[in-house]
Amino acid sequence: MPIDRWKSWSGRGIAEAAAVLLLLALYAAMKTYCVRPTMTDDWIYAYLARRIGEGAWPYQDFFFAHPPMHLLAMVPFLKLFGETIATIRLMPTLATLLSGIFLWRIVRRDHGAVAGVVALAAFLTALDVIRASTHVTGTNLSLAALIVGTWAFLRGRGLLGGIVTGLGSLVALYIGPLVAFLLVLLAWRRMPGWRWAWIGFAVTFIGLQLIVAAPAPGSYLLGVYRYHSMKLENREKTEESWDRALAYQALGCAALPILLAGIAGEAWLARSPNPRGGKRPTREQHRREASEGGEALPAREGARRRLRWQLALVGLIAVELLFLLSLKEMYTYYLLPLLALVAVALGVGLVSVARTTRSLLAHRERGLLLAGSAVLLFLLIGAEALRTKETSFIRTSYERTYAWVPGTSPAIDRLVRPLFWRDHRRAGSGYLTLTRALWHETDHIFGADTLAAILRREAAPTDRIVGDSHLAPLLAFTTGMRIIDDEADTNSKRFSSGVEKIDRFIARIDRPELVWVVTVEETYIDAIPAFRRWRIENFEPVVRLQQPDGEILNLSRRKGT
Repeated sequence: MPIDRWKSWSGRGIAEAAAVLLLLALYAAMKTYCVRPTMTDDWIYAYLARRIGEGAWPYQDFFFAHPPMHLLAMVPFLKLFGETIATIRLMPTLATLLSGIFLWRIVRRDHGAVAGVVALAAFLTALDVIRASTHVTGTNLSLAALIVGTWAFLRGRGLLGGIVTGLGSLVALYIGPLVAFLLVLLAWRRMPGWRWAWIGFAVTFIGLQLIVAAPAPGSYLLGVYRYHSMKLENREKTEESWDRALAYQALGCAALPILLAGIAGEAWLARSPNPRGGKRPTREQHRREASEGGEALPAREGARRRLRWQLALVGLIAVELLFLLSLKEMYTYYLLPLLALVAVALGVGLVSVARTTRSLLAHRERGLLLAGSAVLLFLLIGAEALRTKETSFIRTSYERTYAWVPGTSPAIDRLVRPLFWRDHRRAGSGYLTLTRALWHETDHIFGADTLAAILRREAAPTDRIVGDSHLAPLLAFTTGMRIIDDEADTNSKRFSSGVEKIDRFIARIDRPELVWVVTVEETYIDAIPAFRRWRIENFEPVVRLQQPDGEILNLSRRKGT
């Protein structure tokens, strides 16, 4: 057995393992540049997760606009690794690595090692995957649950898959349509464990919500469901997000034509008398191949299995696209599940096209091969022509100079900087995905340490803070302060949607213990006239810090304190 196991790792197995490890290492190296605080929602989740760890109950004790597992999953992570910025960055990074590993395992099971490695590479090197995995938005955590759950479904472990996808749906509801499609597909195909999958999902998804919502059901329904239906439509942001995704995902745009070509090829292989070409396999070969499964199945049966697999993939892509197009507002990180599906499409499509090409050549079907190649080339050219350019959402004259920001590893810096870093950017010019990812990581809050140091030095233990939802939770999280009434999420949409009136909000928090207010001047919540007027009348600036983009951070203290 040890000798047989060693033989199984020779040649192609070692090459596959090396490719997978190299891709994982490259992705991990890029994430050494993401440990600085950014103007994002991460700190809302970090602060509120800390408060749950201290005994607060979500929805009853504070407003929260997402399902409960988004915070509950973070609580043990913070307890285990510490309440630091690095811990908050580590969580989505590990979730994305987990997604990539199980994506590779799912694809290679039915489509082979090459398809698995291509899918993994396309996923981990997608710009929006690298950028979004810096932030604990919830989408990356729920995607990991979706992929692990799918792996469990395919292994016949329905209960495990149902529980995991149920938990993932309660991190971010974005994966809900995909989970529903998978559950229906499992039942329709009567796959092993499908009943347990439904039971596991229903008990987890419904039961956990009932438990969490019990102390304040009205607040739960408002934050998780009603609030999002009350948001105003933001067509401009949605269109920009789609334009960005299409501009920076060249492989993703090419994946769909390649997948369609692969489906056509597998359909031909499934009907061909002997898809492999050459002599028909003997009965003994059939018996041995059938026992091995996957790629070793008899050729026509294997082609039919792959065809069903790929048609299900098309269904998943269609469901996700319809869901995304139905949203009132979309950000690029919403696209993570779609990008994972597109990465799979690229891997399985390429391998199916290669397999069909070999078979057509073996059958001397050169005319059919040329016709199919011409159609695929036409589709690829069309996909590239329809892809938006960077200048569609960034001014043609846009130019920017970036300052190099070291990562956490000098050794990685010495390798990455000469290969991928560029100081200057001009809109419309071509740059490597990893170069764009490094630029993304340079956009952090300048002076956050200065603000935190002032609060540590001057704030009393009973002092409370409030303000911009990107800044107040960050400072409270890093200094140990409390936000008044735990009002971490002060997103301006909360007020524009009508969920809460700004005047009532100010009246509720305007108490003597509220000593500090931190804002980005005339932006976000400070762009609301009533809030800005209240801040100016009752608080005086302690420090104002200008950011590279011209925005000014304002830390103010209540007058007379």
